[in-house]
Amino acid sequence: MEHSGIEEKSTILIVDDQPVNIQALSMLLKENYRILVANNGLKALQIASGTNPPDLILLDITMPEMDGYEVCRRLKADGRTKDISVVFVTARNEVEDEEKGFILGADDYIIKPFQPAVIRARVKNHIDRKLWQRQLLAAKQIADSANKAKSEFLANMSHEIRTPLNGILGMSELLLDTTLDNSQKRFLHTITKESNALLNIINDILEFSKIESGRYELEDIPFNIRGLIDDISDALAYRAARKGLELISFISPDVPSNLIGDPGRIRQIFMNLGGNAIKFTSSGEIFIKGELKELNENRVTICFSVKDTGIGIPKNKQAIVFEEFSQADGSTTRKYGGTGLGVTISRKLARLMGGELDLESEEGKGSTFRFTVALTTQPEDKDKDLSVSRQNQVVDFSRMNVVIVDDNKTNRDVLKEYLESWGCVTHEASGAQEALLFLMKSVLSSISIDLVLSDAQMPDMDGFEFARELKKIEPLKKIPILILTSMGRLGDSKTCKEIGINGYLMKPLKRDHLRKAIEKVLGFVAEEGETTAVQLVTRHTLTDAQRGSIRILLAEDYPTNQEMAMLILTQSGYSVELAEDGQEAVNAYKKHEYDLVLMDLQMPVKDGYEATRDIREIEANMNKEASGFRSIPIIAMTAHALEGYREKCLEAGMDDYLTKPIKRKKLLEMVDKWSMAKRTDLPGNGT
Repeated sequence: MEHSGIEEKSTILIVDDQPVNIQALSMLLKENYRILVANNGLKALQIASGTNPPDLILLDITMPEMDGYEVCRRLKADGRTKDISVVFVTARNEVEDEEKGFILGADDYIIKPFQPAVIRARVKNHIDRKLWQRQLLAAKQIADSANKAKSEFLANMSHEIRTPLNGILGMSELLLDTTLDNSQKRFLHTITKESNALLNIINDILEFSKIESGRYELEDIPFNIRGLIDDISDALAYRAARKGLELISFISPDVPSNLIGDPGRIRQIFMNLGGNAIKFTSSGEIFIKGELKELNENRVTICFSVKDTGIGIPKNKQAIVFEEFSQADGSTTRKYGGTGLGVTISRKLARLMGGELDLESEEGKGSTFRFTVALTTQPEDKDKDLSVSRQNQVVDFSRMNVVIVDDNKTNRDVLKEYLESWGCVTHEASGAQEALLFLMKSVLSSISIDLVLSDAQMPDMDGFEFARELKKIEPLKKIPILILTSMGRLGDSKTCKEIGINGYLMKPLKRDHLRKAIEKVLGFVAEEGETTAVQLVTRHTLTDAQRGSIRILLAEDYPTNQEMAMLILTQSGYSVELAEDGQEAVNAYKKHEYDLVLMDLQMPVKDGYEATRDIREIEANMNKEASGFRSIPIIAMTAHALEGYREKCLEAGMDDYLTKPIKRKKLLEMVDKWSMAKRTDLPGNGT
């Protein structure tokens, strides 16, 4: 190997108890290498572990006191000398001798008498390999240093870019609140849209580079893991529902609720993985799960997973998913967008929290991302933990027989886990016919069924038809029924009351809500003045009984406002669909029935004024003499609070006016006012 300047020769240590052998090897190699010698094993070990160790050792086997095998074994067992190449040079030519040498870690085995040319060639190969290893190590160190410098540069530059970009977005939003013509609005909306896309990319790069440069710090704060997963599920649920996907979440009952860690980073991982799952899944389900992996004193390791039924990832491309700025297929970037950093960031965050993130996937069948995090349990606090486990001391569900009816096995498994953790005895049916058959058989047996939990959306016979059939069977008609649905439909509340269904809950289910609903349905819990026998129990009867059957169309193009309004409304129990511009709102109104429209004024393609006029024109062409016809309430949402805008909205055909920034209380008051007013006016609706 050539080097600039004076080339330092590699060092070879010759170990042999026969001087003639040492002399022969030295004469053969001294021209090209620096030669050291030792006539016994102990001296060889001293030289090898010294300040200037050799690059290669030529080692005889048969020597007094300590043979070459023992010398090799000790060399390979010592951290200081284990990387030195060892070549046996010996007269022992049995296969067993050679095999033993390699087992002990030798790099080569040469039998005496040897050919000088063979010795020189084989020694050169080993020395060259050593030099290459050193060069590769040096190159790696240089690359690692350069990568760290690059990451620090990215962190600084991402921050510097993000700051003016936020200014662009803020000023664009302010400018949109001024008087503009349609072309100007379109230009500004394009600026806002593209700036937001760029901001998302910059945020991913900033997050990634902060981790890479070692400038990332985790929080260590108290939080409730079940509340966090409920919030994450709510945030993802409406995005899943828009694609017709079922979103299921489950935290194993044995996972402690109150923990200490960084909930923001756990949420970030879930939003990355959950967002990808929804993005790459066109039908089926998204299943978010948390299970206890290990619990030691005040430390807990939880295994979380996000499973989808999407496009899947081929085995030969799964490793690429974890590489920076990469996706399994370059075409997915063009089709679905994204930086390719989400999974990489999630894995790094999991590792920062003492865990790991892994992938299982099969092309065409879906993917499962699993990640573990190590957290600290909070000190026991009786006043702090008001969870279901505490309620179990008051209400006893033990030995209560519950029938679970759902065509989705994942849903059945989740319900089974929850119910059995409360002491219930569960019976499963994958469809209505199977459930009816089991229930009729139970009449002839000693099994007394206390409750039926049924999915609403099932093939062949849905949950409502199943309930109707059940109510026709005299011995079974009084069994309480709780319907579970992933998508509320207009009139479901009325249908439940007509059939005699006792409860109606929206998915994804929250464990505490499910238990409270069961308690109310079975009459364990009754508020003062409440008649549980006739009241339909929904998740909204725990707060507001009427919101579950209200269907709202939200016309809003600004992503932050979309998310904020959707979260407020869905968490309050409303069914909400999103239209991202005025034309989408008009198209949605033509196809579906809604109870209320929340209409932003500044939107691309068609603004709120134009969209409202179109809807009112459609209504004008309807048969107004038809029984029950009533114009849909349209509520303006705008940042304009100046005098005259309210009148302008009313002139366009809107019913009311709500100014931004939107406050939760004011939004719900406005929605309640108009949606309840409409439903009360509908013929035959006693709500």
